[in-house]
Amino acid sequence: MPRTAITGIAIIAIASVGLAVSEHLLKPRYALYLSRPISMSAGRVSTGEFGVDVSESYRFAIEFKKPTAIPSDTLDCLVGLAQWEPQVHCGETHSVVKVNWTIYSGGGVVGRGSSKEGNGYWSRGPTVTIGGFHGEEGHRYSLDVDILTDGSQLAPAEPQLVIQVANLEYYDFPHFYNLFGFFRLLVRVGTGSLILVGAALLISSFARKHNSN
Repeated sequence: MPRTAITGIAIIAIASVGLAVSEHLLKPRYALYLSRPISMSAGRVSTGEFGVDVSESYRFAIEFKKPTAIPSDTLDCLVGLAQWEPQVHCGETHSVVKVNWTIYSGGGVVGRGSSKEGNGYWSRGPTVTIGGFHGEEGHRYSLDVDILTDGSQLAPAEPQLVIQVANLEYYDFPHFYNLFGFFRLLVRVGTGSLILVGAALLISSFARKHNSN
């Protein structure tokens, strides 16, 4: 086989392997962020199945997207944040955020817990953490939340059930993967160009052989 043809085949093979490896290594993996409205009326709420792209610790929380709909002191008392705020006196107003949760994967239970193990803080609004789990890349999960106490009076504050990665460094993942995507594009262009060069060498070699005959 002519040296030109061998060179072309080698270039195509090396570029193809490089492209395959880069597609795997640079595959976008986004930390899960799931948010959906939740009724705080007593009963069960199910998320349905969701996937995890990043092996990390995730947390479940109930966030209140419209905190100004309820007087702030009353809201803090109703969601249990007042225990960390000595200046707020709740009197007979007690927290109504009392839940149990169960998370499943592959048809089995992988974790259980309750809001008793959680904590509260202010973000864009009051947020109550109710639990968490360690998610494995490529696995599918579903979450059931059993609301034990009627909290329908919280509806004006627009409660949301949120599942998100617990590690703060992942909150900027979209920006990180914009850069990752740029490198992925460069590799695609580079390996694609090499494959075209290799193909051109092969075609040239066969054309010369044909002409010589």
